Amino acid sequence: ITPNGDGLNDGLKIPCVDELDFNSELKIFNRWGDEVYASTAYKNDWTGTYNGKQLPAGTYFYLLRLGDDQNKCLQGYFQLIR
Repeated sequence: ITPNGDGLNDGLKIPCVDELDFNSELKIFNRWGDEVYASTAYKNDWTGTYNGKQLPAGTYFYLLRLGDDQNKCLQGYFQLIR
């Protein structure tokens, strides 16, 4: 993501997640494993901040749980570019 205010890739977008009819949970971690974001019922609105401050550029990791089944979990990484 490139949260620079130009309207392109300013936030983390997960296709169709905001249309899910069941519980979802998104967690984002920095490279040291510190949780920098957590949300239930994610609405594609995270813009690379933690406690109101911009996070530095780098690689971040995510866990996305779909529904109440703890075994249904997607994971991966993305780049935050400033």
